[in-house]
Amino acid sequence: MSVVDEVYSLIARRDLRHSFRAYLAAKRGLPSVEGAELLALHQGVVDSLDALLTELGEHGLEPHLVPGPIDVQAWVTECAASWKEVERLDASGLSSEPLVASYVGSWMVPIGSRDWFKQMRLGVRHHQDPTWIERMKARVAAMT
Repeated sequence: MSVVDEVYSLIARRDLRHSFRAYLAAKRGLPSVEGAELLALHQGVVDSLDALLTELGEHGLEPHLVPGPIDVQAWVTECAASWKEVERLDASGLSSEPLVASYVGSWMVPIGSRDWFKQMRLGVRHHQDPTWIERMKARVAAMT
């Protein structure tokens, strides 16, 4: 199984329990891929971290969802960095659709679609707001 398949089989479960695992797998695979696979893995990082950050902001995160400490600033920074790579790779003409469509093609907002880009553009920007970050750090501190 390729790293892209591993990441997207986790994302396709549409369950926060697997979002962190998908993020770690994508992050681990980034140095060993290029082209459309690189785009797919960066999209996987963005999608997974956005899901975790959104859940943290809306409801908090259950301790069993993320092993170890939650580093809000690191997640926001990594999400933003991968988002920049997604935009750069997409602008170069790459598409992840052939690699990920079998996992996410039937979703309401498929990863890599125009609507996904709009949703992530807003989500990544929102999560970078310093006020939001400080509120989430306080929430995480209260959870421990």
